[in-house]
This record gives sequence, structure tokens and C-alpha cells, in this order.
Amino acid sequence: MFGQCIPKTADPVDIEIKYTKLCLLVEKEQQEHEETKNKLVDKDVELNAATEFARIATEENRTLQYDRQMMFRNIAAIKDRNRVNAIEYNRTINSLREKLLDVDKDARAPLLELNAQKDAEICELENTIEEMRKHNPVLQELQIINELRTEHEKDKEEIKNLNEKMNKVRNREVESNERFHREIAEKDAWIQSLLHYQEPEVKEDFKENYQLDANESYQQHYHSTQNNLQEQQLYQRDVRCLNELNQDDEQLARNFGNQLCIDDAQFAGNNFHNIQ
Repeated sequence: MFGQCIPKTADPVDIEIKYTKLCLLVEKEQQEHEETKNKLVDKDVELNAATEFARIATEENRTLQYDRQMMFRNIAAIKDRNRVNAIEYNRTINSLREKLLDVDKDARAPLLELNAQKDAEICELENTIEEMRKHNPVLQELQIINELRTEHEKDKEEIKNLNEKMNKVRNREVESNERFHREIAEKDAWIQSLLHYQEPEVKEDFKENYQLDANESYQQHYHSTQNNLQEQQLYQRDVRCLNELNQDDEQLARNFGNQLCIDDAQFAGNNFHNIQ
């Protein structure tokens, strides 16, 4: 074959070069073939490892699925048992509650009856005490004393108001007196200044007329002041009488109050022994 391809007139050197190239190509192809074979072997090894891993994973997956199914079955069984136990517990609790209610009802029945009886007795005692208080003369006198105390408080309030009014009137009188004396002093100074420049006869006439006017004004002011003083004395006398009356009322109230406490205690003790 090679002989057919090689021409007869070819140069041996060229033939040798081509032969060398062909040998190199063959070696290269063999190397590539070996490398490809090695790669295929590696791929086969990897494929076998992957196949083995997939087989193991499949077995583990089956095991896990089986375990999962068993867990679900166990959970369902546990839920069923818990539901049954809860129903039984509820039945037991309800039966115990009914028993306790029956026992409590039996135990509370006499207590409720006794409580109702005691309430009726207390109401009867309160009615009896109320009737006794209505027919007790000391309480009537105490009511009168309370009314007198109320009137006394009203009188004290009225006296307080009158004191305030009297103080206002007194202050106005003091202010009017001060103003009156101040006006007299001003008029006197003015008259003295006028008299200093007038004749002796005119001075005497003017002094007499001024003295008459001043005496008349002073008499009017004096009478009004005396009237106010008389009113103040009458008011103080009324206040003193009212204070004496209040002291007598307080002493009477203390006496009646002490006697009322003693009489009520004795009366309540006797009635309590009679009821027993």
C-alpha cells in the first residue's frame, strides 16, 4: 500500500520525512486514544460511584419514608389515645363536680336555713327596737334638744351677721366723725384766716353766727352718735341674753344626753334578756 503511494521518482529524504511525520501522527493518535481511554475509565469509575451513591440514597430514602409513615401512624395513635383520655377525664371531672355540688348542697342547706332564721330574728329585733324608740320619752326630749340646737345655730349665724353689720356701721360712724372733725378744722382755719383781715365788729358777728352753726352741727352729730351708742348697748344686751340662753341649753343637752345613754343601755339590756 505504501509502495503504491510512494512514487518511484521520489526523493528518499522526503520519504523519510513523511514517514517520520506519519509516525509522529500515529504516536499522537495513540496518546490521544490512551488519554481518551483513561478519561473513559475515570468517567466509568465516577459513574459507578454515582450509581452506588444513588442506590444508597434510594435505600435511605425508602428507610426514611418508612420511618415517616411509622411516625405518622404513631402520632395518629397518640392523638386517638389523648382524645379518648380527654373524654374520660372530662367525664370523671363532671361526675366529681356533680358529687361535690350534691355534697355542698347537703352541707349548705342547714346553714342557709339557719341564716334565714337569724335574718328573721334580726328583723324582728330591729322592729322591736324601733317601736321602743318611738315610745321612749327621753328620745322625744332629745329630739326637742336637737331642734333647740338647730335654732341655736341659726341664732348664732344671725348674731354673726349682725356683728358684721354693726362693725360696718361702727366703721362708717368712725369715718363720718373723722370727716366731721376734719371739716370743722378746715372751716375753723378758713374762718380764722378771714377774721384776720376783717373789722372787729364784723368779727364778733361772724364769730357768733359761726359758733351757732357749729353748735347746731355738733348737737346733731352728738344726738346721732348717742342713738348709735344706745343701739349698740341694746344689741350687746341681746347678745349677752342669747349667750346665757345657749349656755343653759348646752347644760340641759349634756344632762339629757348622759341620762339618755344610761337609760338606753339599761333599756337595751333588759329587752335583750327578755328576748332570750
